[in-house]
Amino acid sequence: MNTIEKSILLVNVLADETNELSFPESLKVRASLGCLGIALDHHHAITILVQNNRIASAFSLARLLYESFLRGAWLSHCASDFDVSAFMSGKEPPKTGKMTEALKKVDAYAGEHLAKMWLLAWEPLCDYTHSGALHVQRWQTNGAIEPDYSSEEISEVMGFVNLFASLAALEIAQMADESEREHRLIERLQPFFSLTDLRGVVF
Repeated sequence: MNTIEKSILLVNVLADETNELSFPESLKVRASLGCLGIALDHHHAITILVQNNRIASAFSLARLLYESFLRGAWLSHCASDFDVSAFMSGKEPPKTGKMTEALKKVDAYAGEHLAKMWLLAWEPLCDYTHSGALHVQRWQTNGAIEPDYSSEEISEVMGFVNLFASLAALEIAQMADESEREHRLIERLQPFFSLTDLRGVVF
């Protein structure tokens, strides 16, 4: 199964396990689910873009997916009611590095895995989103100005977005009224990842 086939299959698994769920009613849940749902929407869009060889646009969305996941997880686990109300009223949440640090205090994200991923990924993600030098370099060939992304680069970015889309889906399942949904999703995600604990942030 190649990278695109794997991502298409994952999109369907995540949709199957996160659609038509019921949740406790609160502003915190609504705010968090909004962010996490946006992350899954970005993942679906990235997969379609890569499938259609629109790699630049796909890479540009990777940061947005990642940031949507972080905001959703932070709102769910770390934000106070005041923080949630402020966010929903238009106040900016903490920067991504601060949210990552806060999430280290949550059992599911304890340790340095998430923080290390942020250190490695944040600058390249921003570069891809804002057409920085790293991204523009992928549009340089000897004879033309045209896309020149390696299959390894595409696989790396797709591995990243597949992981954080899956974590977003796990957050959604964890909030649902169906207590067994998270466990079922973890089981269905096993073929996609090398570790049983997806929140170890290794792929």
